[in-house]
Amino acid sequence: MDNGITSRQSPNSQEAVILVAVDFSDCSRLALRKAQLLLDEGPGCIIALHVIDYNFIAACLRRDIADDGNLKSNFL
Repeated sequence: MDNGITSRQSPNSQEAVILVAVDFSDCSRLALRKAQLLLDEGPGCIIALHVIDYNFIAACLRRDIADDGNLKSNFL
């Protein structure tokens, strides 16, 4: 299972850079906590990248779960 965490060493440095994809879900909160635990082992930083699943938004519109304006104000 992909946990949304990518980690790499910075060039010319021993400092870790951890990229975490976030969408404000419980899974992304867990990924941020895991990233913090990884950083407890040494110096580094977390980069949080907000992601939006446009396919999810399109599916909501097709199924009349929400209207276009409501989705845009909440997600975009």
